[in-house]
Formats: sequence, C-alpha cells, structure tokens
Amino acid sequence: MLIGLPSESKKAGAGLSDLAAAAKVAGLDQLLLSTPAKGVIDALRSAPIGEYYEAALRDYLREYGLRQDLFDFTGPTWLEDPTIAIENLQSYLKSGHDARAEHERAVTDGVKALNAAREQIMELPESVRGQFEFLVQASRAANFLQEERNFYIQQRAMAQSRLLFMRLGRRMVADDVLVKADDIFMLTHDEVKSFSSRMLSEKEIGAAWVLVLEREAELEASARLVPPLIVGAAPSGPPPSGNPMDRAMLRFFGLPIEQTSGTGKLRGEPGSRGHVSGTARVARTLDEAKSIQLGEILIAIATMPTWTPLFGTVAGLVTETGGPLSHAAIVAREYGIPAVVGAAGVTRLIQSGQRITVDGST
Repeated sequence: MLIGLPSESKKAGAGLSDLAAAAKVAGLDQLLLSTPAKGVIDALRSAPIGEYYEAALRDYLREYGLRQDLFDFTGPTWLEDPTIAIENLQSYLKSGHDARAEHERAVTDGVKALNAAREQIMELPESVRGQFEFLVQASRAANFLQEERNFYIQQRAMAQSRLLFMRLGRRMVADDVLVKADDIFMLTHDEVKSFSSRMLSEKEIGAAWVLVLEREAELEASARLVPPLIVGAAPSGPPPSGNPMDRAMLRFFGLPIEQTSGTGKLRGEPGSRGHVSGTARVARTLDEAKSIQLGEILIAIATMPTWTPLFGTVAGLVTETGGPLSHAAIVAREYGIPAVVGAAGVTRLIQSGQRITVDGST
C-alpha cells in the first residue's frame, strides 16, 4: 500500500531497463552480453551506430552517475567507473526485466491492497478510518522522501565532494607529493592543506608517502575486524517506545540479533514478505555485487540507492544491518522480493554458491 511516486533511485533502474530495450532495438544486445564490462565502451565505438548508444549511456551516467557505494569517499563514482552501470545493464538484458512495467504493476497492486484494507475497516468509526488514511499517505510520503534525501543529499553530495578531492589529489600527484590521486583520502584535512600549499622537501615528500602507506595498511587491517554486536554495555529492559523518534530510529537501524550456532538457521527481522530458495551471492561492496546473476539471493551488509537496480535481478535479499524501515526493506517491498534484515554476521556465515532459503514473512 505504500508504493507511490517513483523515486530517483527507481528512475535509475528504469533508465537501465530503457537502455537494455534500446540495445535490443539497435541490435547491440549480443555485443553487450558477449563483451566484458570493462571493454564495452571500446566495443561500442567500433560497432555500427554504437557511438549513438555510447552517447545515450553517457547521458544516463551524467544523470545518475553521481553516486557510489555506501558512504565512502574512497569508492569510485559511476561516472569514474561505468562498469558498475554496465554490469547492471547486462543483467537487465539477461533477465528481460522492465523496471517501468514492474513499478506500474506494483502501483496497481498497491491500489488493490488499499481498497481491500478500506473495505475491512468500513464499519469502524470515521475517526479511525481518517487516521488510517492519514497514516497511509504519511507513510507513502516518508518512503519517497527517504529515498530522495538519500539520492540527492547523501549520494550526490558525497560524490561531488569525492570528485573535488580527486582533482586536488591529481594536482598533488603532479607535484610528486602523492603517488596516486586517491592517496589523498589517507590524509587529514590539515595535512592536505599543509602538503598542497607549499613546496615540500624530498624528506617531507618521503614522509608523506610513508604516512599514506601506514594508513592504507591500518585501513586494510581494520576491514578484517569483526565488530561486536553492541559497543559498551548491553541495554537492559525492552527497547524505548515512549518517543516516536526513538521508535522510528529503532525501526530504521534495527537491533542486533545474535545467532545461535548449530541450528542451521540464521535469524533477522522480517523485511519483505515472501519465501524463496536459491543460490547465495555474498557481496560486502557494490563492486562485488555488480556481477550478481539472475535469480541469486543477495547477501549484503546493507544496501543504498546505488544498489537499487540490483533488485530487478535478485530473487531475495538478506542484510546484516537495518530494520523494517531500512533502505533494503523498503526497496525489497517495492520490488516484491522476500527480504530479511538485521541478520548479524550473515556475510561471514553464508558462502557464495551456497543453497539457502529466505523467509521474509517470519
């Protein structure tokens, strides 16, 4: 009932299915499917009318390419690495997924569900029916605005900031201060100001290089750490419920659920109703997820608007974090795929290629 206006994230998926349809009409679908993503641009340039299709792909990236994986400066944007969009496009070609038609079907089903709910409460007092209508419309607006905020503020602002820092990083490479442009993300703000505002001695340049290498090693070591379920003492008693914002935050972030070993089952919170069995694909980053195959079940830490086009390919979803108001749960419901969220440790406990069953209802 909560599906309403298509968000920019959903439009990004629709744009990919439009490009897939255009490739078939232009006779370029086999070229796209038989060429590794990194070679697609070059292959298009040597194909009949390929330059026009490349231009359409570039237009798409200008519109939706200011996005990257999660909230991380170090990850490339789609503009910098078009293979993320191209591999999604290839998946759409394989699956025949039509994102626009899927959204229209979801809206139609939502109208039917809303009318059925209205019939069920027909005999209740008008005040109750009025509250129901208000909550439905408020929830629709909230779902839409959450995705729009994420797309415009958290994604585009982060991407624009990254591109600015990369430009400065390339200037520091030209001055021999850095070895590669993205080394800039290993420096503090004050260090960047100091290193880029004056001529450095060979000794200072050497010290800067060592600093970058040390911090890259620290980052790599940190990535292998397994975080605890809770930092500090575990709270006692039931979750807070008196404040609406507390309730909303708990529903968004969820509560960590500790797994019980030896049961053959992993637990999380229901995110999107349904039941599906299939092959697991563990992807801790979007780069790992972009080659997911049609019908696989995505196992991730979390998802963001940049991951939304994947929902047209996967059969189900499980995330380590989040609650029923998280991005993963909301978008899974819009796409009608079963999802479980907040299943702590799932990306370590499940292996790619493993046969699993997802119960998103319970």
